[in-house]
Amino acid sequence: MPDKLRRAIEKTLGSENLEKHWRALRECVYDRELVTVFDYHSTLEIDVAILKGLLKGVLLVHSMHCFY
Repeated sequence: MPDKLRRAIEKTLGSENLEKHWRALRECVYDRELVTVFDYHSTLEIDVAILKGLLKGVLLVHSMHCFY
């Protein structure tokens, strides 16, 4: 794991379970549909990002039910 990323994870989530957090992060990044990028300086953009994330989750769950 790159040092810069290790420091960011430790700063955000703490140093406990660092490898577990790293694995979860990698799994999410590998599936582009699970990632939403936004400018956290813009309140309006945060609201839109949250709504898009929720919609992605609903669509993902719906598509999973179609396969069963």
